[in-house]
Amino acid sequence: LWHQIRCIVSVLFMVGKGLEEPSIVNELFDVDKYPGKPSYHLAPERPLVLHHCAYKDLGFGHLMQNMWSTNCELERQWEELVLSAARVRNCANSLKKLPVMREDVLQFGRLKMQERFKKQQK
Repeated sequence: LWHQIRCIVSVLFMVGKGLEEPSIVNELFDVDKYPGKPSYHLAPERPLVLHHCAYKDLGFGHLMQNMWSTNCELERQWEELVLSAARVRNCANSLKKLPVMREDVLQFGRLKMQERFKKQQK
């Protein structure tokens, strides 16, 4: 079960990108045909977050000190990520202002079109 969700999401991403047929999802459930984990790259872990989990008739007590410490840590992480996102946005905005030679743009466009054509041929 190690990385199970990341494996599943990876296959779904491949289907969404048109690199796999939707039928692959049901096919992979056939353990006789596919006895092991499929060899796809794992989906990135950052966007895959379990936001809530509950168990019926099970309650937990929470100490104020633990809640305070947890909240402080979450606020520290939030502040760090917000500042990091602002730095990334500033860098991206700076790139938009840089001059680029026309011939370089055309050559880059041709290269990307060739790559896309090759992918469609597969």
